[in-house]
Amino acid sequence: MNLVEVSVEKDSNDNPICIVWPDGRRFAISSSGAPLMCPSLTAGRFAYVRDVYVIGRGNRTYRRSIIADGGKWYVASLK
Repeated sequence: MNLVEVSVEKDSNDNPICIVWPDGRRFAISSSGAPLMCPSLTAGRFAYVRDVYVIGRGNRTYRRSIIADGGKWYVASLK
């Protein structure tokens, strides 16, 4: 499993609404679960992981896990 650093856009309530990949691709988040604490990989404190469903090619939805850790956002990737 790899972690890919991404940008996450949030709404006024601090909920994630869009994932922006390093190459500029944007994926709208259609729904998301509650954030759960997990051990941090970088900051030594806790990180937060949240499962989200993003809208992809052909309006299909895909589940992704986004991780907020030390002020940065990551997506867990199996590639």
